[in-house]
Amino acid sequence: MPLGDYLLASLGAIHHRVDWKLNAASRRLLSAYSWPGNIRELRNALERGIVFGKGPDSPRNDFPENIRAAIGGTAALSGLRSLEQIERDVILQTLEATRYQISKSAEILGISRKTLLEKEKNTVCNNRP
Repeated sequence: MPLGDYLLASLGAIHHRVDWKLNAASRRLLSAYSWPGNIRELRNALERGIVFGKGPDSPRNDFPENIRAAIGGTAALSGLRSLEQIERDVILQTLEATRYQISKSAEILGISRKTLLEKEKNTVCNNRP
């Protein structure tokens, strides 16, 4: 990974860690990731490895979780839900707990009645009995 080596050398000079290199495991990891953030994301991941890393071999654990997940660590991320899913679940649980009393649910959630009605309508919370 020539670009990774170049960036690591540049970042090593900036952070006074010129002896840092990409080991074989790190190369496999970086090659497996799709890099939706392109070069900027790669640079940030390498810089994080240098700044927070424990040794000059760029161990795999020095990279962010989303990058580590690319090579088989997806189990750690598999249980995660989107913010929209969490919001929908919380709204539904609150509505069920209050027996669909909109004003009381809105008060508990800390939002206006109108906002709750909009969220209920727009976030597929239409499981209402």
